[in-house]
Amino acid sequence: MVTRKKMHEVQHVELLLPQDAPEWAKELKNLIAVDRQKGVQKFSDIVEEHEKRKDAQVYREYEFALPREFTDEQCIKLANEFIQDQMCGQGMAVLANFHLDHDEDTGERKPHCHALMLTRRLTEKGLHSKKETDWNRRSLGAELREQFVAYTNFHLKMHGFDKRLDHRSYAERGIEIEPQPKRGTNIKDMEFRVGNNPKDLFSAASSEKAIAFRETKLRNVCRIIRKPEIVLDIVSKHHSTFMWGDVEKVLNRYIGDCDLYQQLEQKLKSSKELVLLRYESVKNKDGFLEDHSIFTTRTMLESEMNLVNLAERLSKEKSHKVYRHKVNAVITQYDQKLSKYGGLSPDQKKALHHITAPDQLSCIVGYAGAGKTTALEAAKEIWESEGYKIYGLAPTGRAAQNLAQSGISSQTLHKFLKSHKEGRCQYKPNSVLLLDEAGMVDTLRFDEFLQAVDDLKVKAVIVGDGAQLQPVEAGPAFRLVTEKIRGTHLEKVVRQQEEWQQEATKLFGALGQQKLLKPIIKRDVCSLLMKKGFKLLSCLR
Repeated sequence: MVTRKKMHEVQHVELLLPQDAPEWAKELKNLIAVDRQKGVQKFSDIVEEHEKRKDAQVYREYEFALPREFTDEQCIKLANEFIQDQMCGQGMAVLANFHLDHDEDTGERKPHCHALMLTRRLTEKGLHSKKETDWNRRSLGAELREQFVAYTNFHLKMHGFDKRLDHRSYAERGIEIEPQPKRGTNIKDMEFRVGNNPKDLFSAASSEKAIAFRETKLRNVCRIIRKPEIVLDIVSKHHSTFMWGDVEKVLNRYIGDCDLYQQLEQKLKSSKELVLLRYESVKNKDGFLEDHSIFTTRTMLESEMNLVNLAERLSKEKSHKVYRHKVNAVITQYDQKLSKYGGLSPDQKKALHHITAPDQLSCIVGYAGAGKTTALEAAKEIWESEGYKIYGLAPTGRAAQNLAQSGISSQTLHKFLKSHKEGRCQYKPNSVLLLDEAGMVDTLRFDEFLQAVDDLKVKAVIVGDGAQLQPVEAGPAFRLVTEKIRGTHLEKVVRQQEEWQQEATKLFGALGQQKLLKPIIKRDVCSLLMKKGFKLLSCLR
């Protein structure tokens, strides 16, 4: 049995520092690793001695949940990578406290991390005399939230889990469910002591948090009773096609009463919104038949059809003309620049001619390492020589930063769509929008992006890789669009020089994991990876 004291124990503490941290901070980090209590106390003394007011803010706390599917080591690795890149990368020192707890009622793991971020920069003599006001801006929390979701989705994919997170609120995602307030263990214990039953939705509640929790849950139940299709909407946001078990999970999350559950389930099964794609029943190990039928929703089908029609229309519109001799001049320039690598590949040259053609919408599909970034840098020079402005968009902040490193002013797709929806978008018709990592964009946002392109009369180039993370929400939008419009494919891998590495990259891009092992095993890379503790099989599941 897990006692309450053990449940709330801090299992791991680590001080994470920026790269230019002074020697005293590195020694303090080592002390915390060896003697936590002594190290944390010394850390607190140093921080507090720089504050003059008794009510001064000595740190900002960020709490974020970690995937319960991960081991303790995987949770710590994810959090440390995120904090080191996104917080310490800005010069912040962060004390990370890990709670690897279990839920009292369900027994499920609920690991989370409390990141205590200092408000002053580190100096050779201690902390800076002035606080960093930029670290206290309101938007920082939202930026870190979006970045953390991107890191988590990458680690989920890396460890073989098909779940994905989304940093947006229910309202932003179009889900008619109210977010549930947090109700901690202390609140539940308080309710039990006064004779209330927190597990019973209709039981009395005495504390403010318990009342808020109960009222929110009741409102959500009423919403589902009034419109059961909300459940289908929630499921279809994550899976364009789904099985009935996915519907049951969501319904069970909000409805605890058995009779009400059965009534709502029957309404959902007879709903006009539900579309049966394929009937299938499979025998389980006990010999009983299990329903594995595949469903979708009518709204999802209509959204995908509208997306394809809009993409096809935009690909036929003509705009942003470029003279061919300027394209050829830049290609010659890049051939000379990359002469020691053999110049631009034939695929890259073909891609440049394609995306600089006077089509309002065009696309590039290519493996990782096939030279998409180089092709975009060359295209940027071509467009700028004609007086066009180039802007980058990406589904995650990390991907937007990668575009910015290529000299392309970039932002997240979410931020762009929000500004366009609010009428604050300043892009003029002479703009070219590059949507990178388009394979990670769901159907709804892809449709909103194309609608914005149509409204603003700008040119759009979508770039993607078949091996990228799947979108958080449902719908293979990038595949649907690229199958409908004429695009260009980068087949030749230029990043790797050896033939076996190029073959392995292509197989990974085609998701051929089993065939991927053959060239790797021939080079005895597997044994090297396993010696370093790399869990190869978990990545190939």
